[in-house]
Amino acid sequence: MYKLYNQSFSDKIITNYLNFYYHLTEAKKLNRLRSLNQDTYTKNDLISVYIPTYNRADILIERAVSSILKQTYQNFEIIIVGDCCTDNTEDKIKSLNNKKIKFVNLNYKKKALFDNAKRVWLAGEVKAANHALTLIKGKWVSRIDDDEIWTEDHLEKKITFCIDNDLEFVSAKHQRPGFKQAEPVHIMSEYFQTNYLKDKFKTNPKIGSHSTYFYKSFLKHFKYNENCWRKKINRSNDLDLVLRFFKAGVKIGFLDEIIGTVLPRPGDTEVGYKAIDPDGKFD
Repeated sequence: MYKLYNQSFSDKIITNYLNFYYHLTEAKKLNRLRSLNQDTYTKNDLISVYIPTYNRADILIERAVSSILKQTYQNFEIIIVGDCCTDNTEDKIKSLNNKKIKFVNLNYKKKALFDNAKRVWLAGEVKAANHALTLIKGKWVSRIDDDEIWTEDHLEKKITFCIDNDLEFVSAKHQRPGFKQAEPVHIMSEYFQTNYLKDKFKTNPKIGSHSTYFYKSFLKHFKYNENCWRKKINRSNDLDLVLRFFKAGVKIGFLDEIIGTVLPRPGDTEVGYKAIDPDGKFD
């Protein structure tokens, strides 16, 4: 079970307001988006793959971009959004000379509150991710972190699974060679403290890793929550988004296959959050 965050008064006010706003609007938003989106989806549609990144030029190209370019499914575009990158990310991308890849580097003053490592982990990428969602042209959206690697059939398996099962969103497994494999957890579970939803919903899919998220493009209008880190529980931006999808009524499925890999970054001995906070000292 997740550790509860000790919210400040302002955290509680902002979180309660957002919870009320999402509850009031997002199911209606989903119904409206569905009514406006009457497209026929096929296994040949354009997929928009997006990558938020910050000063990881080498690993971005060597892992994420390289694994995308090797896909068996080739009808995709890659949108990379730099979160105020100051390294040679743009030069590295330009050197690929690939028309499928678009790079935009944001320029804004970052808030001091994101000097905290855990808050960066929970929500630091949100501005870049939300901007990427405004740029996509495909009928499907696929997310990958800049330091992760996809299997070569990653996109093919996800689009096929969604269409064959009439889904709007799917996630799947990834592996962590040399580290304990974290098993995906059901949306309604004691782990997420969401068992209270079981009286309302008939299905209870599992949720896989963020870099396996794949969904119909009209869902791009559900933006990531910049204030997710203020919540008492389920504070990461990816989990916040998928829980809102679920509560709104998005058709969610889980592909029970490993279609990605996460490895330690250069110089690290851990993966995931433990790589930046091995001692659990950040709140």
